[in-house]
Amino acid sequence: MYGYRGRIGLVAPSRGDTMLYEFYKVAPPGVMGVPYSCELTRLERGELERVRGAYVDGVRAMVREEVDVIYVGGTPPQLYNGLEAYGELLAHLRSLTDIPLITSVESERAALLAGGVTKATVLAPYTDQLADNFAGMLTDQGIDVVHMENLGVSAAYEISFVTDYLVYQKVLNAFRAAKVADGIHITCPRWPTLFRLAELEEVTGVQVTSSCQASIWLLLGILGVRPASGQWGSLFDKDAVAASGVQPL
Repeated sequence: MYGYRGRIGLVAPSRGDTMLYEFYKVAPPGVMGVPYSCELTRLERGELERVRGAYVDGVRAMVREEVDVIYVGGTPPQLYNGLEAYGELLAHLRSLTDIPLITSVESERAALLAGGVTKATVLAPYTDQLADNFAGMLTDQGIDVVHMENLGVSAAYEISFVTDYLVYQKVLNAFRAAKVADGIHITCPRWPTLFRLAELEEVTGVQVTSSCQASIWLLLGILGVRPASGQWGSLFDKDAVAASGVQPL
C-alpha cells in the first residue's frame, strides 16, 4: 500500500492540481494524497457559496476513503462570509467525522504565527474583495498587512497558468514596496510557489511562506513525519503542531 505511513484527504475547491503536484514533491515515501474536487470554476459569490456546501460531500467522501487526516482547502470560500461564519463552517465540518480535519485558513495562519510575523507582505491572485477578507483574518490574529498585491484573477483555472518566475518577481516588488515587512505570504495553492520560497528567503532575509507549503507543513506535522529532502523554506524548521494547536496523531 503506497500510503502505509499516512493517507491525507485533500479536498480542493477547484482542481487541486498544483497542490497535489507540490504535495508529492515534499511528502516522503509512504504518504499518499487522496484528492477530491468541489469543481469551483470562478471566484464569484454563487460559486463560493456552492463550494461551502460541497465541502460536506468532500469530507464525507474522505471518511469513506478511510484517510488519516483531512485537509479542506479554499481560503476564499472559507472566509467569504466573515470569520464568524468560518468558525461555524469549521465546527460543522468537524462534526461530520472523528478524523482530524484542518483547513487552509488554519495552516496559513499557523505558518505566519510560527515565524513570529507581525508585519506581512501578502501576494494574492484574487480580486481585491477576496484579498481583503484574507487580510482581515490576519489582522484578527495581530498580524498587520503592510502591503497587499492582487492579480485580480476570477477564473480559477487561470491561476494555475501563472509561472513561478512571475510569482517571484511579484513577491520581490511587493516586499520592496512594503519596506517594513518582517514576513511574506503567498496565498492560494493553485499557483506555483514551492520552488521559489527558499530563494526568496535568501534574497529578502525574512520568512516566506505559501498556501501549499503551509498546508503540507501542517499535514505532515500532524502525521508526525518529516518532509522529503529538499529546499522547501524555513517553515519546515518550525513545529507545526505547536504553532497550530492541532493535536498530532
